Amino acid sequence: MTHGVHGRADPAPGVRPPNSGAEPMRAEPGAARTRRRGATVVETAIVLNIALMLILGVFESGCLLMTTPLLDNAARAAARQAASGTYGTTEQEIREAAERLLVGTRFEEPPEILIYRIDTDGNPDGHWTDSAFGEGIAVQINARYTPIVPTFGIVPDPIPLSSRSIARSEGD
Repeated sequence: MTHGVHGRADPAPGVRPPNSGAEPMRAEPGAARTRRRGATVVETAIVLNIALMLILGVFESGCLLMTTPLLDNAARAAARQAASGTYGTTEQEIREAAERLLVGTRFEEPPEILIYRIDTDGNPDGHWTDSAFGEGIAVQINARYTPIVPTFGIVPDPIPLSSRSIARSEGD
């Protein structure tokens, strides 16, 4: 019997020795495929979560960007209503002019609508019905937008929004 390179006995001719370390151990053919399939599932779950968060974030941003001009238009319409009817318009009619334009928005509660006369610097200066011709009347709408998707503390929930519009009184 002769000794091989590593001090082991050479096998008899025609007999294959057990794994001598020269050849790598091979796993069963199905095990590698199963591990790869499991890794693919995990990678897909991670990528789909990130993609879904991005898509929903874009959707939410679009909803918020749509709501902001609606709030501006409602304040402008209410200010126009207040300025054109200083003596013949009620505060309820002005509020309704603003609320008509805000139907379908995602506010946590009905928006707060403030109507007041302003001085030359834009500061509140009394009741809006006391405005003389050419004096400013402001309508300010404060609302709290409720996002559709969870914000996970990245942005405030609800999101405070505010819009103010000024019109000059047309009444005497």
